[in-house]
Amino acid sequence: MRIVLFLTLCMLPSISAFTQTGNNFQAGQLVLKNGETKAGLIFAQFQNSKPLRFKSTENASESSFELSQIKEVRIGSQERYIPYCATETNCQWLTNLLECKVNLYRSASETSLYYLEEEGTFYAIKLTTLAGVVNALQNKCSSFKAQNKQYRFTTNSLIEMTGDYCQCKYPDQNKASTEPKTYQEKTAKLYLGLQLGLNQGSTGMEENLFPERYFKGGGFRDQVGVSFGIPAELQIGKHVAIQTGLHLFQRSTLRDSVNINFTYAEYFNQIKFSLTYLDIPLMVQYRFGPEKLQPFVQVGAQIGVPLSRKFIHTPYDPNLDYETPFHVFQAMGTGLRAGIGVNKSLNNKIKLQLLGQYIRFSTFFEHTIPAFIDGDQINSSVFQISGGLMWRMGK
Repeated sequence: MRIVLFLTLCMLPSISAFTQTGNNFQAGQLVLKNGETKAGLIFAQFQNSKPLRFKSTENASESSFELSQIKEVRIGSQERYIPYCATETNCQWLTNLLECKVNLYRSASETSLYYLEEEGTFYAIKLTTLAGVVNALQNKCSSFKAQNKQYRFTTNSLIEMTGDYCQCKYPDQNKASTEPKTYQEKTAKLYLGLQLGLNQGSTGMEENLFPERYFKGGGFRDQVGVSFGIPAELQIGKHVAIQTGLHLFQRSTLRDSVNINFTYAEYFNQIKFSLTYLDIPLMVQYRFGPEKLQPFVQVGAQIGVPLSRKFIHTPYDPNLDYETPFHVFQAMGTGLRAGIGVNKSLNNKIKLQLLGQYIRFSTFFEHTIPAFIDGDQINSSVFQISGGLMWRMGK
């Protein structure tokens, strides 16, 4: 197990570097302001204002272009980007959402910021300014005002608003050859990742009615556990995601001075539970803020497929001969989870995820140990801290 964790830690930087330099190149077209169009592979990283990296083929040498040289970037059939500079030093990439004589864009670095562009003039649209923008558009076109629609601060609603205004102000756009074209963003995104973490908590079992006969000293002492996992995440909206995966979950707890038989007076053992499960969680995650840095909360449940479950007792006097009580673990483990964390986008393909969560985990332990209630459950309350990298699948 230690070897697996060590190799994983060693592999993460190389995997990250490979992904950043390889998979982020996507087929597309680069349209320059001098009228030249270049087809090839474009480094699709539009969350900063660094020069754009381009190469004509996979094995060709790279060249870079400043934002001031670029008119438009096209990735596939549904992604369009333009550079926009509010000042000479404040430049960013905008994603084209609707193409008409009035265009709608969204900031690639701040996804809660939109721009409506008409005849070369850009109007910023935020949640606090949406009502004012709608009022200004109504004053420019009477039939748009007559519609009196209620537009919301969502991508679909803003696309509808811009299309309605464009068709009102420029009725020729209703012709089939010049109908407004939308570039709807893909909201469903699939991520796979690698995750490492540590967990610590407390374990308990329901004791017999006369604990003074069976116990001396304190209760269970939990040891720090290690978790390793391959999370899978489906982002189904700007703020909502569903997460599952496969996670190795370990718990180890021991208790001193337990008279498990009460056959001999003052005959005590140290007992230990060592549990290893392959956990399969199902979590619903809600995120806040822009995609570049998103705090989130998540809740869900899990089932644990047992890999190893041991009950170990170490007698203080190994010379005494006694019969070990019957004991057997039953069924799978189950649990509930709740946590908070943050996603930090490193580029269009990779994000760093940090997570702290509380796990309430139970497994059924059938036994005839007089010290505990027959057929008891082993209950663990666990706090887990983990971190990992998530890679977006596909383009």
